[in-house]
Amino acid sequence: MPYAWRNDTIRMYHFKFYMNTQIINGHKITVEEGAEKGYEYMKFDLQMNESEVFFREAKRMGKADFEDDQERNFSLKYSSNGTYTLSRRP
Repeated sequence: MPYAWRNDTIRMYHFKFYMNTQIINGHKITVEEGAEKGYEYMKFDLQMNESEVFFREAKRMGKADFEDDQERNFSLKYSSNGTYTLSRRP
């Protein structure tokens, strides 16, 4: 089994197993439908200090817009209850 295929299978299993509420760097994040690739990008492709920049910006400004390596657009929004929501932008 090629490594890339196996790795993607593990990632999708991980996402489906835990439903739509995830933890990244200790932050509780709700992943909306269609934003799974943004979650994978933050969780698996970025280092901890790189993804932490998005959390700090969202907390400071209310949201942080970013794109992944495939130029898909996402928004990370901060809620006053201390949780984050990840959504896909058009």
